[in-house]
Amino acid sequence: MKKLIVITLAFFVAFSVSYAQGQKKEQQKQKVEKVQKEKKQNQDLTEVDDQTQTIEQKLKPEKEKVEKLQEDVEKTDQQQPKGNAFGKDKGDLTSKEFGQQRAADAKMKAQEKKAVAEQKIKEQEDQISTNEEKIKTAKEKVKKQKENGEISAAEEVAKNEKIQQAEEKVKKMKDVVEKSKRDIEVLNEEILKPE
Repeated sequence: MKKLIVITLAFFVAFSVSYAQGQKKEQQKQKVEKVQKEKKQNQDLTEVDDQTQTIEQKLKPEKEKVEKLQEDVEKTDQQQPKGNAFGKDKGDLTSKEFGQQRAADAKMKAQEKKAVAEQKIKEQEDQISTNEEKIKTAKEKVKKQKENGEISAAEEVAKNEKIQQAEEKVKKMKDVVEKSKRDIEVLNEEILKPE
């Protein structure tokens, strides 16, 4: 029995030693693979760095051109004065005279706008009055036709709808005329404003 225990113990020791050696070999194998992967990555990185450097060298003249252009743009931005250019070409006029000249020009433009707007309003009012007369005569005509039995109820409804649409258009035209009249009042205030 002692022999059996000794043999089993010897077998167990031999097995564990061979197992431990196998694990060591596998660990070493993994380390070697890891080192090889790192070397390969480093080679890839150096290749990428080399390619990047060659690209940078090729683009260096373009980059310098862009930087020069940016500097030129910044210089021109700094050189341009702020504000509008109303007083640059005033000739031999003083600032006060130039301002009065601009105010007079603005009043002239306002008067021209006012004249054009008044003309348009007059034309629109004439159009409105003629349209209202046409609507009035159309209503009377439809009423007479219905009384005489010349049209059916459906035709009467259709014609009344058309008349209603025409009345709505006339109303919209009146609103536009009223708005134009308010705009003319604003122009009048601008014209009458003292200098």
